[in-house]
Formats: sequence, C-alpha cells, structure tokens
Amino acid sequence: MTILQRNSLAQLGHTLQDFSTLDRQRQYKSAVPFVHVPIELIAQWDNHARMVREVAWFAILFSADELEAIASFDALVNDAWLKMGPQLPDVPEILEDARWIQLSRDAGALARRLASSLSTVTGN
Repeated sequence: MTILQRNSLAQLGHTLQDFSTLDRQRQYKSAVPFVHVPIELIAQWDNHARMVREVAWFAILFSADELEAIASFDALVNDAWLKMGPQLPDVPEILEDARWIQLSRDAGALARRLASSLSTVTGN
C-alpha cells in the first residue's frame, strides 16, 4: 500500500469516526467553532465517496461488499442532504434531530463494515 493510499484510508476512517460519534461532533465544534460541523462532515464524506467512484487506486482497497456498503451509505447521505439541505442546523442543535442521529448510526455501521480495511492503517 502506498503512503497516499494509507493516508486516504486513514482520513476516511477519521471522517467516519467523527460522523458516527455525537460526542466527537461536539468536540469538533468546540475545537473549531466557526465550522458548520454537519456540512463539513457531509463535504468530507462526499470527497471520500467521489474518490471511491473515480480513483482506481483508492477503490481497489475495498472488497465488492465494502464498495456496496459505501455506495449505500453515500445514497443515505445524499438523501439526507436533499431533505435537510443548507438549512441543516449546526452542532449542538443537529444532535437532537432524529434524521441526523440515524445518519450518524449509519456511519457507525459503515465504519464497522469497513473495520478490516481500516485496520490496515490504524492497527486495530
């Protein structure tokens, strides 16, 4: 695995950790108060999903089942964006939204599904 692949995979793992953990979202907001955390997480995810679709050296890091799980989560994120869009509340208000809570759970499920691939860079 190249350094670029390792770094890209590690960043995907960090994004999923932030996306899937409401406490990490609070910490993120506290550390960088001027950032709209939900929109930032969606933007980060969008970049990872685009890379999986368009960049062969990134997509080959995942099994067919993992690619399917990534595509499914991407569809959920896109659907959430269409429904909530730019009016998406920021942290802490968003943390009370049932749709956001479910999307965070879905991110956690994807992180667990990708655990084997992600462990190649985290050592877990």
